[in-house]
Amino acid sequence: MFYTQLKALSSNNVDTSSLINFTNGIIAGTFTSFITQPADVIKTNMQLYPLKYGRLKTVIPYIYSKCGLFGFWRGIIPRSLRRTLMSALSWTVYEEVMKVCDVKT
Repeated sequence: MFYTQLKALSSNNVDTSSLINFTNGIIAGTFTSFITQPADVIKTNMQLYPLKYGRLKTVIPYIYSKCGLFGFWRGIIPRSLRRTLMSALSWTVYEEVMKVCDVKT
């Protein structure tokens, strides 16, 4: 979703370079990481401590009481670095393959 919107903003109906696709992938991956991080933190806590925090109604207050609102974004930097690189590479390769196959994306 983010990548598609960024691509539409940056293309102006012309073929975009690999660098632009890579940059759009980095930006999209960063946005995605920040938006999905709270759900990932909740899921991870539920998986690590299933007996103690097996339900949303127990794990969300636990994270908030232990670390505050920013606790939902703990670990964002390593996850964001990994996700942005994967996103950038994936979208760049995808766009290049579509160019080679002469498919309009």
